[in-house]
Amino acid sequence: MKNLDRRQWLKTMGLTSGFTLMGGLSVAAFESTFPSRPLALPIKLSSNENPYGPSENVRTVIKNSFDIACRYPFEYLRKLVQEIADKEGVSKDCIVVTGGSTEGLKATGLLYGLHNGEVIAADPTFQSLLRYAEYFGAYVHRVPLNDKLEHDLEAMAKRITSKTRLIFLCNPNNPTGTLIEKNKLRDFCLSNDDKAVIFSDEAYYDFIMEPDYPSMVELVKQDRNV
Repeated sequence: MKNLDRRQWLKTMGLTSGFTLMGGLSVAAFESTFPSRPLALPIKLSSNENPYGPSENVRTVIKNSFDIACRYPFEYLRKLVQEIADKEGVSKDCIVVTGGSTEGLKATGLLYGLHNGEVIAADPTFQSLLRYAEYFGAYVHRVPLNDKLEHDLEAMAKRITSKTRLIFLCNPNNPTGTLIEKNKLRDFCLSNDDKAVIFSDEAYYDFIMEPDYPSMVELVKQDRNV
């Protein structure tokens, strides 16, 4: 199968569902939305979950939506896509919405895994995309982390061949929690996005404590293959 660039991927994903490639709410927004209160359930530190459940505002919106829950959501989906695009400063063509991030990861793994595609990723890292790619015939190059448990970008770059379709970067990385140095990340993307799609998984972006750490949405705005 011919290598798919980011634009082709978005068009293909748009036929099914989707997710954004962008960061989410700030830590400050999280703190203001979820006030401190006793927890009824244990906190699972191994998962990126909100132990407080939906905020009161979200609960109210859900309750008030029951009267329209019988309708197809296409109109609301279009509005949501446009609002996300406006917030992130990108075209609505850059936004795909899925039923949770796992659906988007699996669909991407399927797309790039077909017909013996090759994927490059750190090891260990988050597995959903990689496992699904393997289910559909991909060969996944798992590149060991360095001695600081960080992505070894130099070693990953050396694995790129004409067969490489996707490079997966979970940043911050799950399960190690390590962060790719921002200049190294940007340089890696700019140096290699002409060889394969760079998939920057920013599911844990809100945990980054470094001020002004950039989302790779900045490269999306430049129409890079990210």
